[in-house]
Amino acid sequence: MNTFRFTRFEKIYSSREEAIGKLNNATRVYAECVTIRYRTARSINTILSLYKSDVKGDYSIVYDSGNPSNTRGRVFNAEKVSGESDEDILNRIMLEEDSIYNWDLVTIQYPNSAKNTYVYIDGAWVPLSSEIAIIGNDSSTVNLTVTKDSSSSTYEIQADIPIDNQSLQVDSNTGILQVGIIDCGKLRDL
Repeated sequence: MNTFRFTRFEKIYSSREEAIGKLNNATRVYAECVTIRYRTARSINTILSLYKSDVKGDYSIVYDSGNPSNTRGRVFNAEKVSGESDEDILNRIMLEEDSIYNWDLVTIQYPNSAKNTYVYIDGAWVPLSSEIAIIGNDSSTVNLTVTKDSSSSTYEIQADIPIDNQSLQVDSNTGILQVGIIDCGKLRDL
């Protein structure tokens, strides 16, 4: 069984105000979900916050188990079934629930252990992982091929290195194939 864990504070804070104070003074990255716990007289509660930037305290509370009036979303986990797209999975979850609310989160687990998380905002599912395009630049010694599997949002990079007595060469003393000069070029992340 795979488990998805958000970034979390290990300490259980003595009050909601103390936990909020910690979140207000924390910096995280854009779209990072952070959980923090606090005590009340009757229970230990959990806050799930979504950071909007790397600016200190720039977050929204998505869920607070101790304060239902402040709850703005639920968390769903889904496993990808063969042939199913992310859109199919999100539609399936919407059909299974009576209503979908702003700040509902869905984490999709792919068979290759990759994950993708979406948040529901104003009628649309927004991916929390940024779309990345990887472009391989060939060099005189390496030919790169980049292939994206859109169903799992993963990339495969393949490098073909021709035997040309420059990048790969035969050692004249031993007759063993060895690496000469390999220039892998540059990868550009858009």
